[in-house]
Amino acid sequence: MFVETEQEFVEPDEKKKQKVDVAGNKSLEVPEWLFESAPEEDLLAKPYTPSRPDEEDELSESALVSPIFKEDEHRFRRGRVIHKLLQFLPDVKQGDLRSVILDFLSANAADLPAKQHEIILHEVLHLLENPAFEKVFGVGSKAEVPLMGQVDGKIVSAQIDRLVVRDDEVLIIDFKTNRPAAKTIDDVPQIYKKQLAAYKQLVEKIYPQKAVHCFILWTDTAFLMPLD
Repeated sequence: MFVETEQEFVEPDEKKKQKVDVAGNKSLEVPEWLFESAPEEDLLAKPYTPSRPDEEDELSESALVSPIFKEDEHRFRRGRVIHKLLQFLPDVKQGDLRSVILDFLSANAADLPAKQHEIILHEVLHLLENPAFEKVFGVGSKAEVPLMGQVDGKIVSAQIDRLVVRDDEVLIIDFKTNRPAAKTIDDVPQIYKKQLAAYKQLVEKIYPQKAVHCFILWTDTAFLMPLD
């Protein structure tokens, strides 16, 4: 029994670059770029998120968190919960804040032990009921403000934790739940400084007639730290 197979011819690479066979035995000229390597991706093609370390930062967790704090298995979860509460609580006009917080924790953080609920409650109330932070959470302030633009040849995509627009100035506030909190500007990790510097450049383009100031709000110590 014989099986007839179609004979295959192998053409030199030069021939392949010149033509391709298509239906009807016709040939088409093949452009040279089809055989070239794709160019490197432009820096503007992928938005950069300054709140996350990029390849240049190479920032280890040890630069952000103390060895003692590493033992706290709930630190990241607690930080996210505090962040969420600070996002919407300033807009709550009625009711007891303590009850609102406890209800939120019961519904959205049931996985955290009661002790963690108490820590979160104390920390959030200490911030919201402190007169020193009235301008941060008061009239003219907005939470989770999206921001996008070009900074230093990169497309930056960001979200500002709290933005306060006043008659003659704009305040950018970034919440940090690190423990221990930085005590001086020299203690602030470089990635945080880089993050706020990018935010400032973008906001200055939006409000060129206003002075723009950046702050880090260390929630653990209720310390509003100016960065400029």
